[in-house]
Amino acid sequence: MQTQDPIQHPPPSKTDLRQQLIQEIQHLPDDLLNEVLDFLLFTKARHLQQQEAQTSIQGKPWWEQIAGTFTNDSAYDEAMKLGREYRTP
Repeated sequence: MQTQDPIQHPPPSKTDLRQQLIQEIQHLPDDLLNEVLDFLLFTKARHLQQQEAQTSIQGKPWWEQIAGTFTNDSAYDEAMKLGREYRTP
């Protein structure tokens, strides 16, 4: 038996999403308004924190981003030792 592919619809535009959100809020029971607002503000704050974290990481040169990555790594220490031995006449 062969399954059919689901119909692919284009994603809604930002305007459509905003209108849908406004419509849902307008029909929301009063007792849920605070909960929805809290969730919206939480989501917005988390998004801003993630953006700030991403920006602070990307603002550093690559060597500062990886500094300390191999601390206490025996495989790395061994590779560096072998490299020094190879280069030493």
